[in-house]
Amino acid sequence: MLTSFREKIIGDSYQQTLLLFTGVFLLLMIAVANTMNLILARAANRQRIMAIQAALGAQKSDLFRSILIEMSLLMSATVVFSLVFSYAGIDLIKQLKLDWLPRANELSFNWLSIVFSTLVSGLIALVTTILVNRQLDYRKLSQMMQSGGKGTALQVSKKVRNILILSQVALATTMLCVGVQVFHQSISNIIQPSGLATDNVYQVKVDIGITRLASTKVLEDNLRATRKLFTENPKISSASIAMGFPLSASTDEYFFSYLSEDAEFQKQQQGVVSLIDENYLDILQFELIKGRNFTSSDYDNVKNVIIINQAFADKLAPGDEVISKRYYWLNAPGNSPYEVIGVVRDSTLPNTEELPRVFIPYMAFDFPEFLLEVLPKQSLSAIELNQMMAKVNKEFKVSKLIDIKNAHDRLVHHDKFLASAAAVLTLLTIFLASVGVYGILTYSIQLRRSELGIRMAIGATPATIYIEIIRESFITVLAGLAAAGVILAGLWLWLENTSFVDELSVWGALFPVLLIIILTALASLFSVWQIISKPAIHSLQNAQ
Repeated sequence: MLTSFREKIIGDSYQQTLLLFTGVFLLLMIAVANTMNLILARAANRQRIMAIQAALGAQKSDLFRSILIEMSLLMSATVVFSLVFSYAGIDLIKQLKLDWLPRANELSFNWLSIVFSTLVSGLIALVTTILVNRQLDYRKLSQMMQSGGKGTALQVSKKVRNILILSQVALATTMLCVGVQVFHQSISNIIQPSGLATDNVYQVKVDIGITRLASTKVLEDNLRATRKLFTENPKISSASIAMGFPLSASTDEYFFSYLSEDAEFQKQQQGVVSLIDENYLDILQFELIKGRNFTSSDYDNVKNVIIINQAFADKLAPGDEVISKRYYWLNAPGNSPYEVIGVVRDSTLPNTEELPRVFIPYMAFDFPEFLLEVLPKQSLSAIELNQMMAKVNKEFKVSKLIDIKNAHDRLVHHDKFLASAAAVLTLLTIFLASVGVYGILTYSIQLRRSELGIRMAIGATPATIYIEIIRESFITVLAGLAAAGVILAGLWLWLENTSFVDELSVWGALFPVLLIIILTALASLFSVWQIISKPAIHSLQNAQ
């Protein structure tokens, strides 16, 4: 399989960054909708002040300039606060040294971040000012002082309010669906059992130096003596001489070879070869589902027997019994076939497709490795191992010591990052959407205070009023959910070509919808509570 150097280095970082940016963009749009709603409400409350300004000669352009300056100052303060908060967050991430966040120590501010934040805040200030100016009726504003300050010159139309609610619901639902799906899948990958023992196991890669020039007999004796020495150490419970490990950092470290039913390899099948002894499968706790494990006799006498995993069994003999069948190994030291004596269950490593594997009782001399199982709460260091190996051969040195638990954790690094990002963005979305919908509904209810007071005065119950508010709100909410469905359909066409969402979760789709409905019901209740919880006369007096 050919892989470009760029793809090898970057991997799926581009799609991961794009997905994160999409989430941040949706969150920004929700915040913009909230800002517009709050500014419109504030402008409506300040129309008496604007009426005085108009009475003193201020033109509509002067009011526009005044609102723009106010918005610019507000956005400038917001930019400063966000930059300070971001700087503190980056500094905290560096101090925590989160090993699951790739290149976290390289996070820093640059001029693009500041320019982007400034431009976005300036654009928000301009757009909201234009929206307020379009909703402002300058003629009525000028006449307000003549009528004793009564009347209204700025009232957000029902159409605008519905558009704000619809956009809030559509963006929030989209963000919640994507966030919940990504969070669910990432957590599933993190907690997914690997099918292998990862605790208290070390992989030791050994550099044998000039000993590789020695005879095979000398190398074999040295490696066996080293294994014996390891097992005599009080920290180590078991040791294995092996080459090839399922949790290798890259497939480049795998030894690929072929098995075939015929000696001419006309029906060959490729798999990953692990050269192991009788202790290897027990240390990693591979589950043997058919046949038997290797014995010391198999290893010592280099018998022509092999154990394969389920994936390889399905390739070699689909739908048929593979035990006792014989296959030729392309790299075998002789021409005799190997008998399958066992089948182990496939491992289920996160973000990794299980490859066909074959285990052969054979000693690797050129690049030997040891698999060491230590007692609970014990650890090993390269210095300790070098001191032990020096008793057998001073040329033997540890070239790489890998804690299998850490190797497994590295496989879920990007899942931890995605789960954290999805959780933060989801919580922010819930908060902003709740505030936004509540603000719009509260403003709408205040415009209807007199009407609702009259209806209560002629016999309408609080429950009747609340149900009607819910019914009216849900018409717009359902439209927002439908719009979210269209957006999600487009996003899914892209996401299905990435590694972020392999399959849809039913709860991942239903939970955001239920949450939006609950938030709308609560927002409707809180917005109308001040009216329905008091006598009708209270609403009628305050409406005057």
